[in-house]
Amino acid sequence: MKTISRSATRQIAALQQQLTACRVFTLENYFHGKPVDPAFAWKALAANRSARLTDNENGTYTVSVHSNCWYEMRAS
Repeated sequence: MKTISRSATRQIAALQQQLTACRVFTLENYFHGKPVDPAFAWKALAANRSARLTDNENGTYTVSVHSNCWYEMRAS
């Protein structure tokens, strides 16, 4: 897993165009993954200073907000 820096704005902008499928994993949905609009993941990354964007190196990316909330995104 490779963390993508928040200052990599060009890379993040390209990912926002490519990654169109998103699932959210939270305690509320028992970590089963609920399909959501990727805009929620990008908003969470921008709004939370502790949130991280990581490349899972298998075609998926994760926005980790905290231990009980994360988003997994991929190209559809």
